[in-house]
Amino acid sequence: MKKSFITRVVLAALVAPVAAVGAPQVTRSAAILPPTGSVLVHAVGFCPSEAVSFYLGSTLLTVLASNAKGVVSTAKVVIPANTPPGKQVLTAAGQKCSDAASISLSVFDDWSQAQYDGSGASYNYYEGTISADNVGSLGQLWVQTGGGFGPLAVEGDDVYLFNRSSESYDAFNGPAGTLLWSTTVGPSAVAPALSATNAFLLNEAGYLGAANRRTGALKWTTRTLGGFVPPLAVNGTVFVADQNDGIIIATDAASGSPLWSYTLPQGTSPGGLAVVAGVVYVPYASGSRTGGIIKLNAANGTSILSASVGDGLIGPPVIANSRIYASDFSGSIDAFDAATGAQVWSAPCASCTQGTVVPVSAANDIVYASQVNAIVARNGDDGTVLWTATTGGTVSTPSIANGVVYVTSGDGNLYAYNAKTGAQLLAYYAALQSPAQPVIANGKVLISDSGAQKLIALSVNGVPPEARDASPGR
Repeated sequence: MKKSFITRVVLAALVAPVAAVGAPQVTRSAAILPPTGSVLVHAVGFCPSEAVSFYLGSTLLTVLASNAKGVVSTAKVVIPANTPPGKQVLTAAGQKCSDAASISLSVFDDWSQAQYDGSGASYNYYEGTISADNVGSLGQLWVQTGGGFGPLAVEGDDVYLFNRSSESYDAFNGPAGTLLWSTTVGPSAVAPALSATNAFLLNEAGYLGAANRRTGALKWTTRTLGGFVPPLAVNGTVFVADQNDGIIIATDAASGSPLWSYTLPQGTSPGGLAVVAGVVYVPYASGSRTGGIIKLNAANGTSILSASVGDGLIGPPVIANSRIYASDFSGSIDAFDAATGAQVWSAPCASCTQGTVVPVSAANDIVYASQVNAIVARNGDDGTVLWTATTGGTVSTPSIANGVVYVTSGDGNLYAYNAKTGAQLLAYYAALQSPAQPVIANGKVLISDSGAQKLIALSVNGVPPEARDASPGR
């Protein structure tokens, strides 16, 4: 018996996809995040009970199912580690009705303050563009000249630093190195600290200000105290260390209102600051070479721990591997238990000058120290030497990203080494004179040089130098 026309129509209606009411839409919980970061996604307007594929560019992130109303419940997706920096497209595509919706999503691995973040480790663990395999092909992307450029910070495509020539903080747009704004603040020597909306600027007279990251307009200023320790911006608070009077100051990032201050033992000076997991770490030293470590509650400034150290700590702290690493007055690198303050090991430096700070960085249980004309890698647990690399000049604080250690050298070169073995991967001659610590972020290596008065951006897509075999002392 043949089915009636009405029966056939009803059956067809039951089998055919039923479009949801309204156009498909996809939302995400964050507009900017780093590689390996996670974001919550939600979609509506899809066909009932269909599989919906979520893509970042052409990369499939996950497949989720819509419900009877065509809604994809909120779910977490992870950004792939090898996602190139910049603006991406997040797409939700239905597999039954061929419906789709897209929204932009920016992926950046920023270096937002001195020594990367509050830990002081100088380790950009999100960088995925430049690696040991391609660092040897770095070339110049752009260069800015004519300014005494100091240490810098990076957010997205923008570079922020102090210009000694004009006594101003300047912001440049990364793709072309175009000047965005310049705000005069008086003499300074430290990198700014960046938040999502502000650049926090500190001058030598102790004035701390918050400038709009897009325009440079000052939102507020407040008087802290003098010193040369870079500010740290962590969880809505800006932390400053006054090396002249031995005071630690916390300021509300939104308003500039003082939150608390803590005075170190009389006659002592802080070597620097680190802020990790709600704790402020402060190594300090006195003129008589004694010193110690103090841990403070980041919320209210109350003391959590005070531990004495025989030889005062004069270098900025690095918090990594449940350890506190810092250099002392004699030039040794010292390691302390981060919980108790007990010393774990000390590694002397025979060639170091007493009273000179030895810069330290850390990543993956390895500690990297810049000692005179060399970089020394040590086991973070016991201090044993893993490898040593020598250059022809004084080297900067090491920077680490994606298995590569970078330093600038007084011999004019940028050097890159395999972080595990110390094998040299790059010697890029850039005629450097007084370079700051190199910054690795968003697929670029950025070098500011107050002596040569230039700011250089390198990338694997840049123009290669005429000579790649620069040797120490060139």
